[in-house]
Amino acid sequence: LTFFVFSSLSQTLRIAGMYTNYSNPEDNRIAMQQLATDYLFTCSARFVAQSYKRAGLPVFTYNFGYGFTSTFWGPYTFCCEGHSCHGVELPFVFDLFAEPSMSYMKRTKTDEYVGRNTQAYWIDFVKAKEINGSSVLSSGAAAGAPWTQFDDQMQQWINITEDAPSMTGDFKKAECDMWDQIGY
Repeated sequence: LTFFVFSSLSQTLRIAGMYTNYSNPEDNRIAMQQLATDYLFTCSARFVAQSYKRAGLPVFTYNFGYGFTSTFWGPYTFCCEGHSCHGVELPFVFDLFAEPSMSYMKRTKTDEYVGRNTQAYWIDFVKAKEINGSSVLSSGAAAGAPWTQFDDQMQQWINITEDAPSMTGDFKKAECDMWDQIGY
């Protein structure tokens, strides 16, 4: 598939080498999901963040790395089970679990914890245009790392998982450096 998209054998082999370190060689769906996520979302977002930062604009990046286990997306998204697929943070950001029409989503204690953290960071971001650890505490979420601006050197992203949110430097560096070289 990648050969038809990128049309260069060397690019195809480079891409295949980056995305073949998965536990089930019989089922490549997870590898293809990660490839698509990196290409379409993570690495292209980093590329835009770098461009904005070089233009002198403030940039904040995040990764929602919580492997949600609800049936939110329906029965045809089994590849997302236990993974963070595109848009999976939305029930957490907007507390969709509380909506009566979403009662089929069974929220766990961990979901509640991740939801409080996610909402606290987003609310603080909207209110203050910058994030700091103390304001997260005031909103009832767990103590987490300050959400600092993205810079070209450290390339830090806030990573929201079932643990307390933390800053991650050089997030997906090898993958994104490769995609930057190949192109979007």
